[in-house]
Amino acid sequence: MKKLTVIMAVIGCIMAEMLAMNISAEAVNTQAMEATTETMVFTEELCDTQPPEENQPPYVERIQPNENLKWHYENHVLTISGEGIIDDYDIVQNSGEITAPWGQYAHEIETVIIEEGITSIGMNAFRRCENLTSVQMPDTLTKIRTGAFSGDEKLEKIVIPDSVTVIEYDAFNWCFNLKDITLSKNLVEVDTSAFYSTAWYNELFREYIDNSENNTNILMIGGDILFKGINISGDIVIPDGVRVIAQGAFNGCEEMTSVTIPDSVKHIQENAFSGCGNLKSITIPEGITEIRSMTFQGCGSLEEVNFPDSIISIGNDVFAGCQSLTEMTIPENVKTIGIWTFRSCKNLKSVTYPASVEEIGKWQFEYAESIEDVTILNPHCRIDEQCKNRDRTIKIPENITMHGYPYSTAQSFARVFGWNFVPIGEETTVSGDANGDGNFSLVDVVQVHKMLQTKKAPPKSCDLNHDNKVNVIDLSLMKQKLSNK
Repeated sequence: MKKLTVIMAVIGCIMAEMLAMNISAEAVNTQAMEATTETMVFTEELCDTQPPEENQPPYVERIQPNENLKWHYENHVLTISGEGIIDDYDIVQNSGEITAPWGQYAHEIETVIIEEGITSIGMNAFRRCENLTSVQMPDTLTKIRTGAFSGDEKLEKIVIPDSVTVIEYDAFNWCFNLKDITLSKNLVEVDTSAFYSTAWYNELFREYIDNSENNTNILMIGGDILFKGINISGDIVIPDGVRVIAQGAFNGCEEMTSVTIPDSVKHIQENAFSGCGNLKSITIPEGITEIRSMTFQGCGSLEEVNFPDSIISIGNDVFAGCQSLTEMTIPENVKTIGIWTFRSCKNLKSVTYPASVEEIGKWQFEYAESIEDVTILNPHCRIDEQCKNRDRTIKIPENITMHGYPYSTAQSFARVFGWNFVPIGEETTVSGDANGDGNFSLVDVVQVHKMLQTKKAPPKSCDLNHDNKVNVIDLSLMKQKLSNK
């Protein structure tokens, strides 16, 4: 009782002096609460976010128009110059015309010249230029976006410079007469639909079918890109020398049960194994740095994924619908986790996020009806909204137990959303230990108070709200922590 009286007396003095500094207790507590939740996006403001604009994909930010872009049309020749990207353009409903500024000449253009300095060809930029026969691309080009040349029926030949690393879906789809394609040697991302309906792709497919010695069930392009798995069943061994597994390469290969990936593979693209309903296990080779979005989406029989130490990022929906997963330990070195990672994993019970994880994306466990335990080993990890998606509540169990360090963002999250919290150990550095004696006490509160008065910087251990600075907000949190001891 005497100890409590002394503590309250000291706290009273501190608060009185804080009032003298024109800082009200109400303001401090308000700031403290805001600062405590600053690293976590689960506020009322997020829940009130307006839905995205109509016809705009969710969670994709519109790119500002490139003001440095110039174009000139004369005698059936369109010349694009400037620096940076050729913008993305929409398709006008009903007419199918593009909204590009040269759209009025789309049916007349026969040659497109893209000059040095341009780095990306935007969505639908030259879509349905039905008389286009020649395209010149610069060595500065790195990306060809969705539908860029889709429907250009008279285009017969294209040379894609080695600077290009990305070709998105439908980029050359419906170019029925395109039969001569020189691919970039440095492609790392190419969608399986990028060349559908072209004479080039149809010929590749025909040669594959006619080759009686072909027993790999794999269609290759460019010598080292696994473009498409065909009639896949059983256990598949990807041949050594493959560098890229294309986007959607094995999408929907229901009869594949396992896959062996050689160390030569350095890039596995989105959707690569999605919908492989009987795939049970997979080992990702060393050197792969990211698991792209939807890689294993809908792999209902997947029970085991062996990750390399090189993985640093896991994208959106990676394990969505993997109903045979019962537990998952995210590998060390992973820094970011996308949204909806474990959506509809109906038998998943526990997930562990290692200390390396800096950010956990939204809505990890929507419809994961068996989830019980979540462990977060980084005490300062940013945890995005998990329980609400705009105007609706995310369907997840109410009795989830969060495991984490005391005074961590995991504990704060659990408190805000009513999850059980179980500390996994003592703080690695005692929060509020200003004098370095390994303990937190009234002495530390007084010392920090004096240091703030004299404008001396308190030690980092006193940064209780993890905003990389120590101020009166942290002092208020220290006071709260002391009163709870």
